[in-house]
Amino acid sequence: MIAPLLTTPAIHALCLALVGADFVTRTWRTQCFLRALGQSRPFREVFVLSALGETASSLTPLRLGGEPARAWALGRLGVPASAAIVCVGVEFVAMMAVLGAIAVGLTVTLAPEWWAAAGPELVRSALAGWPWLVGMVAAMGAAWWLVHVLAPSTAAAVRRELGAAREHARELGAWPYVASVPLTVLNVATRVAILPLLAVTLSSPPPLGATVVGSFALLYSQAVLPTPAGAGAVELSFLGGAAGNLGSREASLLVMWRLYTTLLPVVLGLVLGVYRYGWAVVPSAIRTRLGIHVDDRSRRVAPAREVSAHAALRSQQADEAA
Repeated sequence: MIAPLLTTPAIHALCLALVGADFVTRTWRTQCFLRALGQSRPFREVFVLSALGETASSLTPLRLGGEPARAWALGRLGVPASAAIVCVGVEFVAMMAVLGAIAVGLTVTLAPEWWAAAGPELVRSALAGWPWLVGMVAAMGAAWWLVHVLAPSTAAAVRRELGAAREHARELGAWPYVASVPLTVLNVATRVAILPLLAVTLSSPPPLGATVVGSFALLYSQAVLPTPAGAGAVELSFLGGAAGNLGSREASLLVMWRLYTTLLPVVLGLVLGVYRYGWAVVPSAIRTRLGIHVDDRSRRVAPAREVSAHAALRSQQADEAA
């Protein structure tokens, strides 16, 4: 079923380019907030931690692992813990504000077109599979409870980041927030555009507006779904017509969409994370099963020449100030 899609290499090349552009815009956005905090880091280092953060988000319920993973990676790059928490928290709040504005804009402009194309099929699917819907809602509530009871450290880390963001938001000045708006819009656009681009390969694609709204909902609803990357609920919604009528090739389209929006980012983050930070990026339970031992005390992330360069820069700035 996937074979027909492979006859359109230009579409897949564009999808790969969108995945790359997604991470580039995230990297630039993080660099803006780091620079505002006086903790500038090279593009390649921030790119790796952005990819690692997406991997952690995709592999944890409610996407809760992304921000703690990025704060951890910033710490490995020599960013003080307080600055790392503020950077991640403030960036998250700024991103959510733009996401909310985009959601409102899509609702006002494209929601009627989406409902006309996807609504009837979604209603039929919901009525036919109502036990699944009830189970999904119950699982969402259970997931929120389990996160706070069984994984209090993760929940506490997220609350700490948000608290630090509120406390220090005004200290950064306006420019990182202003710069983050177009970068977040580009970040969202590159992710959302993948599904409409794949739908172009269909002989009778659904209306563009319906596919755009469906793509946005399928991607960003994962933040409130109890399974990693919304597994199960996203697939049911996709096949139930959330992005419009995709015809007989909807299963193939789902596989390719998941490849570009979930699998490739996860693999990229794991590979780059292990290459840059070592096996410490892999959860300890998995390392134990694989027989991998990590000695954090002997692990040096930043090359000596980079540390020396930073020290020399600080020394030069101190001399100039004197």
